Amino acid sequence: MLIECLILVLIEKRILTTHEVVNSIEDAIATKRQMVVDQDHPEIATVAAGVLSTLANSLAAAKG
Repeated sequence: MLIECLILVLIEKRILTTHEVVNSIEDAIATKRQMVVDQDHPEIATVAAGVLSTLANSLAAAKG
C-alpha cells in the first residue's frame, strides 16, 4: 500500500506517467515469471508477480 501511494504521488506530481509506471511494473512481472521458469525462488517469485499484477491493475484503473 505504501508503494502504491508513493507511485500515485509521483504520477500526481507529473514526475512519472501512469503508462511509464505500469510498463515498469509489467517488466518486473516478466522478470518474476522468468524466475519461476528458471526455478529461482519460484514460490516467492510467484507471490511477487501476483502482488505486482494487482498493483499494475490498480494503477491502470486509476488513470482517470
